[in-house]
Amino acid sequence: EFSVEELPNLKAANLSICIFMAVVLSAAFGLVPIVISSFFGALAMVVTNVITLPQAARALDHKVITTIAAALALGVAMEATGAATYLANLILSITGTASPTIVLSSFFLLVALMSNIISTKTCAVLFAPIGLHIGAEIGVDPRIFAITIVFAANCAFATPFAYQTSLLVMGPGSYHFKDFFKVGFPLVILIWLVYSAFVPWYYGL
Repeated sequence: EFSVEELPNLKAANLSICIFMAVVLSAAFGLVPIVISSFFGALAMVVTNVITLPQAARALDHKVITTIAAALALGVAMEATGAATYLANLILSITGTASPTIVLSSFFLLVALMSNIISTKTCAVLFAPIGLHIGAEIGVDPRIFAITIVFAANCAFATPFAYQTSLLVMGPGSYHFKDFFKVGFPLVILIWLVYSAFVPWYYGL
């Protein structure tokens, strides 16, 4: 924590608000990714003497850094070992004789769960060709599976390390893994159920 002597003055406080707004707006309008804007925002805080390097170092949450490193390693392992492909093929072998609705619903759930383990972008890239292949195999328009991947890959609510903004608030908000899981996992299930009911009806599967 900062001591009383280290509290920023009014000028520094106003400058920090401007930097914060620049970070948020640049990411919101798609000018740069949130990771890049946050990095340069933190750098600007130090360069403009809003905070010092020791203060910036103390603000780093080592638990979050460890979580990021572990998530990246897990994502690489999933790609290198072909575990994601194996899981998708397993779903197809189990539900191969089931209706397209069951296959689509199962595929959505698989992608949604995987998106909470690896990054959303990696998940979408991994499962895109798999989903298109499954669609072709069961005689369903592959575009429906492409749409499924878009929705399912963004269901990264149950863990903090699947999406950048979740990691950003994890430290300052003093959140733990279980906090994300308690709120996020039921939300993933809710979206899965709604999607599984609506999309097959909409496309007449």
